[in-house]
Amino acid sequence: SSRNIYRTLPRRTEPTFQAMTTATLAPTDLAVLRVLVDRSGKVTGRHDLNRLAGLEGSERRCEATLVMLRKALGHTSIVTIRRRGWMLVNDALPLALTLLDSYE
Repeated sequence: SSRNIYRTLPRRTEPTFQAMTTATLAPTDLAVLRVLVDRSGKVTGRHDLNRLAGLEGSERRCEATLVMLRKALGHTSIVTIRRRGWMLVNDALPLALTLLDSYE
């Protein structure tokens, strides 16, 4: 029956530390992550994120980077605030700091 289909779907889970540290992030990803960590709990718009992370070129370049960061930190770690920008949630800060430390 169609009601049972949801029972067979896998549940979404947050990444473990091991999974997170095996994520390969580019220097661009790390630059954006540093900005979000520095501004944790605050909304950062596209223009400011690009400028503070040193991204050049397309204004939308940060969006691809945010996809990679969400894969590394978990899909709920970075929230989109419509028409304003993005924010690293406070609960994701320890994971983000650990990830940054693993690249230094």
